[in-house]
Amino acid sequence: MGTSGNQASDPTRADLVRLLGFRELIQVSRVGLMASHLWVFLLPAALAGEVPGGAFWIGAIYVTVPLGMLIYGWNDYRDADVDAISVRKRDSVAARFFGYRLGAARRKILPVYIVVLHLPFLVVAAIHGQLWAFGWLAVMVFANWLYNGPGVRLSRVPVAAELTATWIYLNILWLGVLTSGLQPHWTGWLLAGMAILVFQIAGAIVDIEPDRVVRKITFAAAVGKRWASSTLAAMVASKGILLLTSFNGLVPAVLNLAAIPLCLVSPNRLRKHHPSGLAYAYFVIIDWVCLAMLAA
Repeated sequence: MGTSGNQASDPTRADLVRLLGFRELIQVSRVGLMASHLWVFLLPAALAGEVPGGAFWIGAIYVTVPLGMLIYGWNDYRDADVDAISVRKRDSVAARFFGYRLGAARRKILPVYIVVLHLPFLVVAAIHGQLWAFGWLAVMVFANWLYNGPGVRLSRVPVAAELTATWIYLNILWLGVLTSGLQPHWTGWLLAGMAILVFQIAGAIVDIEPDRVVRKITFAAAVGKRWASSTLAAMVASKGILLLTSFNGLVPAVLNLAAIPLCLVSPNRLRKHHPSGLAYAYFVIIDWVCLAMLAA
């Protein structure tokens, strides 16, 4: 007689019954970060000025929700302590784009979603004899294991956290190379690495307080906001110089240099909602302008 009433009053039991909806699936996969996945993936084709074949565009689909679930779903599965006090995950606007906080019961089924979303792509790869896809995925899984654990958790080790996250993103660039057959010059890899490090350091500055509470010692948490912000500004300046000298990208270079004051402003002063969206959007726009100019 009290079954429905008990379920309604018990969020844990309700969590067990209700699976992830489509909107939640997109939010866990970080819709706000998919633009970076696609940017890195498309970079080899843009640098070559060519339009690759069908395998490349299947890869472009894969690096959105399926890969987002692998990277960020795994992160959410392991980082419950940080998420519980994260301002970003409590803010309704930021949560829609940069991370949705699930209940404990539904967080436990994230590995199932990771496997299910990967199966169709692995089946297609096997049918077409693209066995390298399994090797690439093994490297990506290994990198995420180093970052998130269990056991090793480099996400909580300064410098190692940022470098491992950069490696994870550069694996996306590698996938773009494998599916397109187009190998960029080493300066293309350097540009991608700089762009990724900018995102990593900016995100660590924004999350510095909750990270310190749970002893997740990122680079920003280790050196403090002032030094981290100065490093971020130096990275953005270096990226601008690289765009100007190696890619003749005057407009993207100027946009990068114009972002330096933004790097030095306290994140908490940028807007009333969580500031990661504003800073991230600016850097994404810069990188997509660069990509469009390179492709043209």
